Amino acid sequence: MRDRETDGFFGGLVEAGSHARAIAMVAAGDVDAAAAALEPAPVFADCDVERLVAVGDSDYHDIRSMLTACRAAGFLELR
Repeated sequence: MRDRETDGFFGGLVEAGSHARAIAMVAAGDVDAAAAALEPAPVFADCDVERLVAVGDSDYHDIRSMLTACRAAGFLELR
């Protein structure tokens, strides 16, 4: 992604180099957000993924339920 592709939405772009590094940069507060490219995605070759499909809001119901349970158990608090 190049700056011109964001139409000025972001103040700047930084290439992390890997998914793990992007997560670490967000966690450290070095960047506000991270994104991963979906193609090319060689990691999918090892998972027998045939195609990517669009998802809707209802597809995240299970994740929201798990988040609610984690909050109730206090798992989101850093110790």
